[in-house]
Amino acid sequence: MDDKPLRDKEFGEKLKALIKASGMSRTRLAERMGVSRMAVTSWCNGTNRPTMENALALAGIFEISPAGLLGVTGKEEDISVALALEALKRAQIQIDLAMSALGKKVLR
Repeated sequence: MDDKPLRDKEFGEKLKALIKASGMSRTRLAERMGVSRMAVTSWCNGTNRPTMENALALAGIFEISPAGLLGVTGKEEDISVALALEALKRAQIQIDLAMSALGKKVLR
């Protein structure tokens, strides 16, 4: 049995509690993040999870650790390194795609 929906639902509940505690509306949060209100709603409902970049932004907005936001446990240093590496991988993919679109050869 896949437990992904439960984890997403738990994340959504945590996000709803953070939004409520902050007094911020979902619309205002979406505006601050540069995403649609529908994206925030889907995170709150547990139907989707934010990208790593958006999770990091949420953690910053609500002034909690990314690990705490995502419910990840382990050594804080290990988690921070893993999150940073994931963000770097995504950034590299975006750079590769942009370079490819410009017809530039990607060198590594």
